[in-house]
Amino acid sequence: MDNDKIYFSSCAFKSKTLKDLLSEANSVGIKNLELSGDLIYATDDRELIIKNSNNFNFMLHNYCFNAKKPFLLNLAADDLDERDHVIEHVKSLCDLTSEIGNSVYSLHWGYAFKSIYTPVGDSNQFA
Repeated sequence: MDNDKIYFSSCAFKSKTLKDLLSEANSVGIKNLELSGDLIYATDDRELIIKNSNNFNFMLHNYCFNAKKPFLLNLAADDLDERDHVIEHVKSLCDLTSEIGNSVYSLHWGYAFKSIYTPVGDSNQFA
């Protein structure tokens, strides 16, 4: 088995901050991390990813790390302001992907329902 091809999702760890996640993954020898949502926002997350990109193989996915103000990442949003916000977020993560020397950023295309622009996990987001 080629372990260089296996990535562990940040959602699979108990840690809820990027800093703690990196420490936990390092303590058990995990170097390939898919960074997705479910991490508490911290102002230095982007810098932590860049600083640790030589120690870990990161694959950025969807939210990668939560934004200061959580939102539903929906590229198919009807609301133009919401869609513009999502596109700017995705562009930022594409730039970060390139900055850490990776060529792949993955995301879910979009949702075919009218979003009410609420944080992920809010039970009203699908109303």
